[in-house]
Amino acid sequence: MTARRPIMNKKAQKIMVYIMLISMLVTTLLAGASMFW
Repeated sequence: MTARRPIMNKKAQKIMVYIMLISMLVTTLLAGASMFW
């Protein structure tokens, strides 16, 4: 696959940022839950 698109549209960029933030929150929550168990 040759994807030559360094500048994505802003909607996709925002969605990627939201996914990254949600994944970080989920990982921190899982770490806290594993510490409490």
